[in-house]
Amino acid sequence: MVLAQMAGGAPTRMLRVDPSGTWKCSNCAGDGKQHDGRLNPDQASRLQELAHDPALERETDLVRGYRLPCREGLVSTVQIERVLVTSTDCAGDQRPPVAAEILRLLTDATPAEATRPGVPS
Repeated sequence: MVLAQMAGGAPTRMLRVDPSGTWKCSNCAGDGKQHDGRLNPDQASRLQELAHDPALERETDLVRGYRLPCREGLVSTVQIERVLVTSTDCAGDQRPPVAAEILRLLTDATPAEATRPGVPS
C-alpha cells in the first residue's frame, strides 16, 4: 500500500506499508528525512481489513469520476494494488469513507503530518 501526499508546493510525502505493517516513509513529516517503523498488531490488522473492504472498489477515482477540486489543499492518494483513491482537504471535497479511515489510521500511526516549507512541524 502506498500513501502519497502533496500540500501546495511542498515536496511529496511518500509512505509505503507492507502487509505485515512495516512502513517506510520519505519526507514523512515534511522534513525531507526518511523514517521507518511498524504498525502495532491492531493497526496492521485493521489496515488489512480496510484494504480488503469491497466498498473500497466503489471509491476509486475511476468509479467516482474524480477531478481534483483545488490545488491549494492537502492532496492525499491511497493506492492498494490497482485501487487508486484521491481526496483533498479542499472545501466541498467529500472523502470516501474507507479511504478516509485508511488515511486516518496511517496518519495517526506514523509521523505523517505533511507541512508546508517554512512552517514548523
